[in-house]
Amino acid sequence: EVCVWFWASLTLTANAGSGGPDIWGYSYIDSQELDGPPFGLLDLSSVTALPISGDQLESISLPFPWNWYGQQYTMANVSSNGVLFFDGEVTDPQGVCPSLNSWDGVATFWDDWSSVEVRAGQFGAYPQRVFGLEWAGDHAAVGGYGTVQLWFLEGGGIRPELVITLDDITFGDPSVDGGASAVIGTSSSLTGAGLSWSCGGGLQDGLSSWFGREGYRVSSPERTSSDLPSHFYGEH
Repeated sequence: EVCVWFWASLTLTANAGSGGPDIWGYSYIDSQELDGPPFGLLDLSSVTALPISGDQLESISLPFPWNWYGQQYTMANVSSNGVLFFDGEVTDPQGVCPSLNSWDGVATFWDDWSSVEVRAGQFGAYPQRVFGLEWAGDHAAVGGYGTVQLWFLEGGGIRPELVITLDDITFGDPSVDGGASAVIGTSSSLTGAGLSWSCGGGLQDGLSSWFGREGYRVSSPERTSSDLPSHFYGEH
């Protein structure tokens, strides 16, 4: 069983640690911010790696339906290069920034990975399950070793929330360290949708970033009836 807690500020500004909202009301906030999520990792060491290698895609079933910018998905394509695609998947190791709106999905750390192991596993129990993916391997150009994770928090139809965790993104060369050559963020083919946590570096090891809609956060200081799946009954 996994218990995950997140805190997010009511108002997010476009700086190194937070950004958004986009046209769908999605924002992000990372662990560099006072009210950002704590850094953490899921233990996927006992999970069998997906049969995937250099510049390949693997189709997977999601353990629960996921609502992504108005579309519900039960399947996704996982790239060996650090991306989960819902639509518009490509095998190119060169990342495409979300601002171009050419693909749908999450770039956990879209870069040229080599000798990478990709693992996926489910934690917790309904209705608070967490679906986690992990990429661990070398950088194709400079070697080294890195590890990143992507978490989907159940409730995608009501409060779509996900977390990107950068455990180790220091490969030993400034041309790629800190995400200097990577794309990290969320994307949609809809103009004005998607969030770039980084499209050129400036990040470091040991960071997590929460992505979701402010009014749908479990910890949101204010909720409206339209945010809830059903009417509330009970005492104040």
